[in-house]
Amino acid sequence: MIRRTGDTQTEYDFATDSSTKCSVKWTSECEYELNGKSLMDKHFTDKIQSPQFMEDSIKKPLKIRITSVSKNFYIFELRKDGIDLVYKDTMWIEKLIGGFKSMSKDFK
Repeated sequence: MIRRTGDTQTEYDFATDSSTKCSVKWTSECEYELNGKSLMDKHFTDKIQSPQFMEDSIKKPLKIRITSVSKNFYIFELRKDGIDLVYKDTMWIEKLIGGFKSMSKDFK
């Protein structure tokens, strides 16, 4: 699950009880970059910050381009400088209980 608040995106992985926080920087109406801020593993009480992950994430942010939008989902491509790979996926838009709300069609 992904929660976005302002310029921060938090990705939750319920299978591993972990989360990743990233800063969000919009570069155009349909493109944004994610820079790593921190990693959290709920098996530990303190934040785990991998210096290599953080340094790599800050120097080479993930670059996301939204290629298609509908009422219920959007399709995106993810790239990273220095890696010859394009990851394509679908982000489903859903409103959740407890203050969590997915991105709207406005995205910002």
